[in-house]
Amino acid sequence: MTSVDMRKEDAVGGSAVRFMQPRSGSEAEMIYLTGDTHGRFERIDAFCEKMQTSRDDILIILGDAGINFHAGALDILRKEHLPKLPITLLYIHRNHEH
Repeated sequence: MTSVDMRKEDAVGGSAVRFMQPRSGSEAEMIYLTGDTHGRFERIDAFCEKMQTSRDDILIILGDAGINFHAGALDILRKEHLPKLPITLLYIHRNHEH
């Protein structure tokens, strides 16, 4: 596992995001942490655009992502949209994931 250095913090759409720069030898360009997106992925869209992310970057959502909130058509649309984002996503499930 690659260790990281904390660099700065920013807020996008009300979600705190921590930026971490991987130390040399890591494949990822940047690693970002956020949580409690509750299905509001337009904030992730805006964040990717603002930070000009790439698939080499990683965003870790620390719970309550909101991908399976309703088990219906909206969740299916989210699941189809998220892989198209210019970032690699990792979700850690918490109490609002079904």
